[in-house]
This record gives sequence, C-alpha cells and structure tokens, in this order.
Amino acid sequence: MGYVVIAVLVLVAVYLLLAYTVYVRAFVPARPFYLDDFTFTPYEFQADYEDVELVTADGISFGAWYFRQPGSPQTVIVSGGHKGQRQGALGISIALWRKGFNVITYSYRGMSGSDRAPVTFGMKEVLELQAVIAFARKRIPRARIGLLGYSMGAVVSLLGAAGEPGVEALVLDSPFSDLRTLLV
Repeated sequence: MGYVVIAVLVLVAVYLLLAYTVYVRAFVPARPFYLDDFTFTPYEFQADYEDVELVTADGISFGAWYFRQPGSPQTVIVSGGHKGQRQGALGISIALWRKGFNVITYSYRGMSGSDRAPVTFGMKEVLELQAVIAFARKRIPRARIGLLGYSMGAVVSLLGAAGEPGVEALVLDSPFSDLRTLLV
C-alpha cells in the first residue's frame, strides 16, 4: 500500500512540474538578459527608420520601428509570432521597405523593449496592433494599411483587421484556429 501512495505522489509531482514548465514557456516573458541590447537594428541596414515608443489602450508601453518611405501611402504592419520581437521581423521589414513600402514592426508586451506583462496568445496582443494602426493613421497621410502576421501574429492581424474596416490587405502565415487545440 505504501508503494502505491508513493507512486501516486511521484506522478502528481511530475504532472505539476510539467504543467508549470509548459505555463512558464508559454505565458511568462523571458527575463531581460544583458545581451538583449546587442542585436541587429535597422541602422545596420542603413534604413530610414524611427524608433518609436507606443502605448496600448490598457497602458502597456512597447517599442516599434517605423521604416519611412516619404510620399508613399502603402503601409505594411508586421506582427511576429509567439513572444515576437521587432528584431525577429527585421529581414522581411527591410525587404518590404526597399520595395517602397512604409513598414512598422513591433515587439509584443513582455518582450525586450516593452513593459512586462503575461503573454495571452493574441487576446491582449491585439491591443499593440491597434496602437500601431492608430500610429500609422496619424503619421502617414492617406495610409493604405496591410497586415502581415506570422503564427500568433497572424491571429493578432486577423483579430485587429476584424475591428478595423480600413485595413485593405491581410497576409496570414500559419494562424491557429483554436487556442485550446493549440495548447493541448
């Protein structure tokens, strides 16, 4: 009888450890690391860009890069995947900027350069996208906005476009359709 109780306790402990590990990897932002400041920026690509600080409707500050193409209303907003940071979308952003588009890419809440907040798989991250769209409308005359999103960023783009009738184009790479299915 004693072995059964010990086996059950060990199984419960393993289950709790696994559940905690999954929770931390999925929802808790990484702690700031001293090498976070040593990443590529648009400066290395000689891009005409502006480092902007934006605030969501719920008060979370986050960083974005705005690549300018004066005179062009065409604007692409790039949303990265799970725990996305603007550095992760730098390659596609530079390529789109060189083709003549205004481009804005941003970091999600809790990531480097943003206020710490839990990851919500798109439910709250859509607030960052709404703030970026508002910034684009304010800074770019007659902005024609398209959204490009990867994975969780594709879901964020879809949710953001649903509440924003002025978005004219969507490119969604690997969105998930059901959060419960994704987490199981």
